[in-house]
Amino acid sequence: GNLAGVAAPALLQRLRKIISKYVAEEQQKSPSQVKMALEEETLFALERLSSLHASEAAYRAAGPQAPQSAKSACELAARQAFAMALLPQLSSLVTSPMPSIRSAVRRILEALSAELCL
Repeated sequence: GNLAGVAAPALLQRLRKIISKYVAEEQQKSPSQVKMALEEETLFALERLSSLHASEAAYRAAGPQAPQSAKSACELAARQAFAMALLPQLSSLVTSPMPSIRSAVRRILEALSAELCL
C-alpha cells in the first residue's frame, strides 16, 4: 500500500527520464556516437520493465493526475499497467537503430498485448 504509493511514482518518473534521455541522444547523434553506458542503462530499464508486474494500488499511486481515459487504459492493462503508462516513451524507441533496444521494446509490447488479450 504505502510503499507502492511512494515507489511507483518515482519508478515511473525514472523510467520516463531514462528513455527520454536515450531518445534525445539518439536523435542528435549517430548510433555509434550514443554513449554505451546510456544504451546499457536504457536496456537495463527496459528489461526490468518487462518483468515488472504492477498492482492496482501501485498504478493508482503512480498516476493520480492522469486523465480518466489513461487511468482506464492502465486498469485494463492490469499487471502491465506500467508498460501502458509508458506507451508514449516506448513508442519512441520502436525505430531505434539498436537491435537490443527494439527487441526489448517488442517483448514489452507483446506482454502488454497478451495482457489485453489482443
